[in-house]
Amino acid sequence: MLKIFRVVLLLQLSLLINCSCVKPSDNLRILPDDIDPESLSRLPMIHKGDLDAEGQRIFEFIMGAETDTPNIGPAAVSLYNPKVAEAMQLLNQEVRYRSVIGRRNTEIAILVASREFDQQYEWSMHEDTARKEGVP
Repeated sequence: MLKIFRVVLLLQLSLLINCSCVKPSDNLRILPDDIDPESLSRLPMIHKGDLDAEGQRIFEFIMGAETDTPNIGPAAVSLYNPKVAEAMQLLNQEVRYRSVIGRRNTEIAILVASREFDQQYEWSMHEDTARKEGVP
């Protein structure tokens, strides 16, 4: 019975892939209707050109002058209010890089909190940095 189920499942998958409405080059990840495919959140990306001069200055402060498209994640979403985004970035930099507990312990704290709250995005963003700071 299980073998028949597997064969049927494979046939259905094969039909889906070969269907004219889905090309093999398409991203096969299906997103909910309320998720923007570019930002992977409910809010669309804000590009540098969408902002006024002050917003563009803040965009470059956070994302760098060489890009027009922000990374995904909290910093990108914060750009919906550039002044708040700038304050968040300054606070983030102060806590992460100039904390009295040091960078290694800061990264450990971030990883512990990420794991406790099952925040895979946060974990993946800090795992490499933590290793570079000597966290085993």
